[in-house]
Amino acid sequence: MGKRVKAADLVKEYIFSLDLIRKNEEARKCLCEYLEGTLNTESLDFMDAVDQLVIEFRKLPESKVVQFKSKLIEVITTYVEQGAPREINISSRDRTELINISANMDAYGLDLVVKQFINVRNITNEEMSKDVMPRFIRSPIWFSLVNTKKHEWLDTVGVLKKAMEMQYSDADFQGNYVEDSDIEFMRYLSQDSYDWKLSGWDKNQKIMAFQSDDIKKFFPNVSWVKEGCFVNKYVGILHYPFDFVEHYMLHAKYVSDFDANILRERTVQYLSYEDLKKKYPWKDMKQGRSVCVMIYDLKFPLMANRVYCVNSTAMYDPVTDESITMSKPCYHEELNQYNLKKTPPFTDFQIYSIKKLDDNRTMYYQMHVANLGSKLGNKLSDMVVFTRGKQLSANIDKFMKEREGKPIPENDLKDGLMRPLIDHKEYLKQQKHEDQQQLTAGL
Repeated sequence: MGKRVKAADLVKEYIFSLDLIRKNEEARKCLCEYLEGTLNTESLDFMDAVDQLVIEFRKLPESKVVQFKSKLIEVITTYVEQGAPREINISSRDRTELINISANMDAYGLDLVVKQFINVRNITNEEMSKDVMPRFIRSPIWFSLVNTKKHEWLDTVGVLKKAMEMQYSDADFQGNYVEDSDIEFMRYLSQDSYDWKLSGWDKNQKIMAFQSDDIKKFFPNVSWVKEGCFVNKYVGILHYPFDFVEHYMLHAKYVSDFDANILRERTVQYLSYEDLKKKYPWKDMKQGRSVCVMIYDLKFPLMANRVYCVNSTAMYDPVTDESITMSKPCYHEELNQYNLKKTPPFTDFQIYSIKKLDDNRTMYYQMHVANLGSKLGNKLSDMVVFTRGKQLSANIDKFMKEREGKPIPENDLKDGLMRPLIDHKEYLKQQKHEDQQQLTAGL
């Protein structure tokens, strides 16, 4: 029993990565034993095969093109075709699309074919990470392996939580900036780990709600992260295209249409990357990333209405087709118009992501480190978190259905959520153009 407790303690110290586990011989063997008899073992090998194809494609000489095409077809016949010897479990749409594009690779071009392989690989990895990993890292077989290892080995299959900790203080939530480290820290916290417990899930709404008390320990010197604070996250899937979901969910002006708690929002200041570097030259912020300072008016059942202020920023990852927005609590002069002594405080450190799964499905997650200004018991807190997640998912789906099939409107440059995302995409576009110019000049 003592060994099991030790293993449990070690597991709780780490965030584990499916990609890293796949690449470690012992960890992979353990995962395969856990998955014995399921199609997921084929999925692991399929992802390995695609990773190897990508490595070869990056350095592919003209003399090896025919041989490379044969390898692509071999992966299709081994893993993708219906009835294949090691058929992977993917949607019929993804299967048909990958088979068709591979059968016509001369017409589509190898770039597009390989990108489609990567898309299916990413979808497979994402689904395994969400479905398999949370159960695997809690399994006796994983505990048994971990119990025989030291931190040096665990560092090869995961990330030590303490290595990611940040020493936040109240001062970090006063200025109007968001650092790169803020985004990485919140992305790290939002990953599945032993800290999260499932508050509830609804198959019909395709939503899972999680809560954590342990994560509050990462903010020991922040006054608003105390007993009244709770940490939760929602993970769900929307059956709508990425561009469609991105436009409607990442414009602040639409939020009150599907979130009944939001009364209104307004942008009180816009700070470009150049503005931020002039104002905070010692801070670590990536080029192309701007900040909009926003104030939200909220209402809560049986509680007084309240207001809160955040720095809103965003980034886009073209490799994974993921858009991320972050709202970091802050202070702004506009708050002086409110009598905050009479208004119950509200604070919310939030990260929000939407990610393309395929042409018709988009995954979203959001995580909140929030203080409502009042303490909720554990059972009530669980109920509130799950009920809110379920209602929010239903409202979003209803909102999307009402707009499905209609042209997507132009993005609003004045919108506090969308503006930083537009800025970052424009920066990436400019960088790509400059890289192409340098490549052309080099030739």
